[in-house]
Amino acid sequence: MDTQILKEQERIIARDYRNRRIGDFLKELHLTEGRGTEFPTIYKVMRKNSSPKPVFDTDEQCIYFLTTLPANVIDQVSDQASDQALSILNAFVYEKVAVILKIVKEPTKREEILEAIGLTNHTTNRKKYLDPLLDYGWVKM
Repeated sequence: MDTQILKEQERIIARDYRNRRIGDFLKELHLTEGRGTEFPTIYKVMRKNSSPKPVFDTDEQCIYFLTTLPANVIDQVSDQASDQALSILNAFVYEKVAVILKIVKEPTKREEILEAIGLTNHTTNRKKYLDPLLDYGWVKM
């Protein structure tokens, strides 16, 4: 298989195998589809996503095989993933803040507060969790 074939054809039939037994073994374990069957699938999915064509490259000796998939990101999926990540992050932070607010009803050392929420007494953790509460006026020194 050479670079020209990779650039011009969507259906590639691989005839030379480095180790046919390993390929057959991986196919039986459902870790690969088979010999060369992924090429049409890749082209089909890229077209369906309105993405540019994939780029396949190799050298004359077939020492390497490089695949570039310049995929379009679908905004709706991206927005849903962002919303879900933000929701998880908010729940995580809310849980930590709730614990802090329960602890600081009495004077408490910074080390004890951070330990209670599972963090080390480090400047980064103070800035991330305690300083905003001080700024909002929810806690006092």
